[in-house]
Amino acid sequence: MRVAFVIALLAAAIRLAPIADGARPLFSDEQDYDRLARTLASTARYEDDGRPTAYRPVGYPAWVGAIYRVAGPRPEAVRVSQAVLDGATAFLLFVLLRRRGGTAARGAALLWALYPPAILYTRFLRPETLTAFLLVAVAVALSRESAMSRRARVAVGVLIGVTVLVKSEFALVLPAIPFLLERGGDAGAAAARGDGRAARTAALLAGALLVIAPWVARNAAAVGSPTLATSFGAVLLIGNHPAATGGYAPAVPDSMRPRATGELESSRESMRAATSYIAANPGRFLVSVARKWALTLMSEAELVVTALHPRPGDEATSFRAKAREVPVWKHALVSVPYALLLVLGLVGYLAPPGGAAPRFFLAVVAAWLLAHGLTFGGSRYHFPMMPFLVASSAAFLGNPGPRLEAMKSASWVLAGFITAVAVAVWTVEIVVLWFR
Repeated sequence: MRVAFVIALLAAAIRLAPIADGARPLFSDEQDYDRLARTLASTARYEDDGRPTAYRPVGYPAWVGAIYRVAGPRPEAVRVSQAVLDGATAFLLFVLLRRRGGTAARGAALLWALYPPAILYTRFLRPETLTAFLLVAVAVALSRESAMSRRARVAVGVLIGVTVLVKSEFALVLPAIPFLLERGGDAGAAAARGDGRAARTAALLAGALLVIAPWVARNAAAVGSPTLATSFGAVLLIGNHPAATGGYAPAVPDSMRPRATGELESSRESMRAATSYIAANPGRFLVSVARKWALTLMSEAELVVTALHPRPGDEATSFRAKAREVPVWKHALVSVPYALLLVLGLVGYLAPPGGAAPRFFLAVVAAWLLAHGLTFGGSRYHFPMMPFLVASSAAFLGNPGPRLEAMKSASWVLAGFITAVAVAVWTVEIVVLWFR
């Protein structure tokens, strides 16, 4: 355990080092989160431009707002807190794999500590770092849930609810909770105590609802709909219109754009336009779903440009031009570790043994595929999966022989297919960015 603390401190120190270089300007979504957090910190109201909003889930703005309340409205304070939080993620990965052996546990913690995309994401006012921490924390809790008391399970449910308020897509995991609980061992002892699967599930869901229900009730009263976020209509339309690319494509035809000015009404109009388009073009929609999923496997070029280009928000310069202005070695330094961990993690995940954490990872992947198959894909959306792929990579590398021997043919086919798709995506991306 002492080694895990040292690795966590190393991870935090690595992430804190770039902050000393000076503040980077806020870019794109960061400006929204900063504005919402400032309002929360100063007025305790979740408003945008003086009006109640639910466009973005409250979780991440509340996290930033709490930091602003203590340290003042300084984005640098958020970056410091995220550096420490991501060090804690490395520690949690050690805890998650501790039962698999010290080598795998230490390997997972160290891989995350040195993982370049994780280091860079802590510099952004975006929810990726907090999301990764919460997902790993939930995985750790679920791996020990069968031995918990009912109160402890409710606390785990609260953690799940917080994760939903940070990333609303995670709500799609809630129906899968009964299938994520451990069987046998401590689960048998829990059943003997009267804590059957239904009771355990109810405690987890009750805890989640303790957090989610007040937010949904607030939205019903403040914006007119019991929703987690009013942005779903907008992102659904961005991903489903005649000029949609599978990625972020806001060039929606004027005839499909909402005419309403209110947040809720605009979302509803956008949803109607998008669903009408999908109903009229089911074949094209299915093709776009495959394209959206493929785009989620893209390299970290977008992250490199956002984090390392001196003017990431320069609209006069194309993304391809900005990508070329960043040295190739920096692209390789960030994207190659991602590619290796994706492939190794996939093989490691498909190789036995299973357990609560692998089932939870599968549920998270399914939720993300559904959410971004409906909306749009992009490289940032694979980041919440990476802690689990780091964990499975470390577990595999710690004892590769027996695990490879235990892999079934179907697992090899699936691993080969996903790897081939990823390589094809990366090849097209390289050609488009560097040779056209």
